[in-house]
Order: sequence, then C-alpha cells, then structure tokens
Amino acid sequence: MTTPEHIAMLNGRTAAVQAATADLLERGALRSDGHTVSAGATVPGMTDLQRAIHRAVHNGAPRVEQDRDVVAQLDLLQRDCVRRGLLHPPKRAKNGSSVGGLLLGGVILLVVLAVLKAPIPLVVVTMVAIVVALFFAIRRPAAPRDRRTKQGIAALQQARAETSEAAPLGSRVAAFGTRPLLLAFPAAAVLGWPLVDFDDPMMQAQRWAGGNGSGGYSCSSSSDSNDTDDAWCSGGNTCGSGGSCNSGSCSSSSCGGGSSCGGGCSS
Repeated sequence: MTTPEHIAMLNGRTAAVQAATADLLERGALRSDGHTVSAGATVPGMTDLQRAIHRAVHNGAPRVEQDRDVVAQLDLLQRDCVRRGLLHPPKRAKNGSSVGGLLLGGVILLVVLAVLKAPIPLVVVTMVAIVVALFFAIRRPAAPRDRRTKQGIAALQQARAETSEAAPLGSRVAAFGTRPLLLAFPAAAVLGWPLVDFDDPMMQAQRWAGGNGSGGYSCSSSSDSNDTDDAWCSGGNTCGSGGSCNSGSCSSSSCGGGSSCGGGCSS
C-alpha cells in the first residue's frame, strides 16, 4: 500500500517529515500555540515515522529532521520507495570511480609499453591521450536525473488528482506541499517551514479557476522538482524566508524556531 508518507517522500525527505507532522497536528498528537510545538498524547494508527517525530518533539529536539530516530525512519521510508520502484537509488560517486579506473588503466598501459620497449613517440601519444581522458572525466558534470521513476511520477500525479480539500491534512501536504498545513494551522508557522506548493502549472491553474474556497493561491508555485543532490531536498519556490535547497541540505525544517512564511504573501 502506498501511504501519504510514500507520496511525500517523492517530494523529498523534508516533505515526508512535513506530511507526517501535519497529520499529527490535525489529530492532536502535536500542538502549536504559535510560539512552540509540544507533544500531546499519542493517537491510534501512528506510523513509525510519526512516532519518531512525536518522541523528538517530546524530548525537545531543536531540529526534528536531524533527530537520530527520525533520520533512521526517513532512511527506511526512502529505501522502501526505492524497493517499490517509486524512486531511483541515491547517486553514487561514479565520477571518482571512473577517474580512478582511467588512471589505473593508464598506468598499466604505460608499464606494458615500457616492457615492450615501445617507440618514444607512441609512449608520448599514449600519455597525452591519458591526460586528456582524465581531464574530461574530471570536468564532466554529473547528468541530472529526477529521483522519481516513471512509476513514482505517475503515483504522485495520481495522488494530486485524487486528493481533495476534504482529504486528511497529511495527505494534502504530501501531495501539495506546506500550504494546506499553514492554512489549516497558522500557528504551525513556528515550525519554520516556508510556504510551498508542489502543484504543476496546469493543476495550479485549475485550482485558481476553480475557486476551491481557500481564497486562491497568490504566491508562485513550482513544477515537479528535479532533486539532483543526494539529500533529496524538497523542491518548490517559496514565499518568505528559508527552506530552499542549499548546498545539498534541507534547511529551515525543524520543530523549533526559525523563519516562517511571513509578509509579502497574501491570499
């Protein structure tokens, strides 16, 4: 079964934390008074990730997404998405291994030429060819790739098409970003999460035209993000400060202080 947390992971690890937290807030397991977030009583049906987030808040973790148990559950969820064929495996350092292979192959080739007492011009040409190959191998940028597979993209599009305004808050946040959370719980701005829409432009236009009761979206939204770094940060244009991918890490994603989606965005 593909859960809202799986759908949220398609938008990044931070999005998974946001969706799980939104569900806990809606069901009363977490509470926010606009200044702090506190843990209430546990509720039935909490997922492993939600239990880890609940414990982290209860223990006063300054940045929930960095809590050891939360990180471990995110790792498990990410691997499960890979196993289900929704996400590609994280990138490995292929560039470094290819450079090492070229260097080793070049050394072996030069040794063979020396043993065979090859003509000096041939040795020089071989050395030049090796140097040129190493230069281009080092300079070649890694090809960008959407972390989502075709199956993952289809699952995300289906979730967005099927998730209505009456759906649980966690499902809406998983599919569409933090806007539903911050509209439903304005005090959740204390989480320091930016206002993010994951709608694609066509879906966003339909929502604008439909007048779905939320007052319309006045801040710019993002199309499906291509997360190309190994942190798999949440994508999306944001209103206010903080929260975008920066140097391969997801910032402004905690249950502590931090910037909120403040002025400059009106509904």
